[in-house]
Amino acid sequence: MTIENTIERSNEVIASEVENELVMMSLENGKYYGMDSIGGDIWKMIESPIVISDICSRLMKEYNVDELTCKRDVLDFLDQLEEQRLVKIS
Repeated sequence: MTIENTIERSNEVIASEVENELVMMSLENGKYYGMDSIGGDIWKMIESPIVISDICSRLMKEYNVDELTCKRDVLDFLDQLEEQRLVKIS
């Protein structure tokens, strides 16, 4: 995965907010996952296909984070989601 890939949610995931945390369940494996507010923000952004660099641009504005840190952290986070089959990369 690179910063220029497009990413979107898997159709095999349901999600809901519970007490300021996003809770998701994979319909594929039945596992539950929780995300903090930044993870939840990213999850909202990938409701429809989006280029990963656009996610970073939005987060850098919102959270006042430098570009290198943002790209590294976003790619790490999305890699974890991909490993669990919660997202689709193209």
